[in-house]
Amino acid sequence: MPKYFSDVYYKHQNISIIIFILIEIIKIIFFIIKDKEYEKENFIIITILRVIYSSLSAFYYLYIKDLMKYKYISPYKCNFMIGLINFPLFIIIMLIISFTPLGKKENEEYICDNIFELFQDIAKLKIVYIILLILLPFIYGLLLIDINKTIYDFTVYHIFIPLLVTTFIKEIIQH
Repeated sequence: MPKYFSDVYYKHQNISIIIFILIEIIKIIFFIIKDKEYEKENFIIITILRVIYSSLSAFYYLYIKDLMKYKYISPYKCNFMIGLINFPLFIIIMLIISFTPLGKKENEEYICDNIFELFQDIAKLKIVYIILLILLPFIYGLLLIDINKTIYDFTVYHIFIPLLVTTFIKEIIQH
């Protein structure tokens, strides 16, 4: 049996996974009804992508747990590696979008972000917003360190439900 399936799962951990799945299903159904997405032509694709995203986020946390457990990588180093990989990817994607029709203005609004317009808009921002833009990545980093440390010290199941509830509340507020 592979080392990844050697963990012992208790009944309360399996119950939390069942609760996780049920809350995700309820969340998807809630937003489908609230936003009347069932009337849209690509309704099925959006629903499938939401389920895939939820599943991939669960696998991501399982992978981070296994990375810390079997490769003996600290939660801080995991956080650093993720940031080190994501930052260049973000810059590359932003540059690609800026040179494609996605980064062009259409009806005085952008379809997607254009990195060149971002630097022109920074001069118009107030100093408070600039400070918040600088602090935001650090705050997200601290949040991820907290999540990684919780996964490292406990099990993955200790983080699923709080993350699920916070994203559920955040999506309710945003809609």
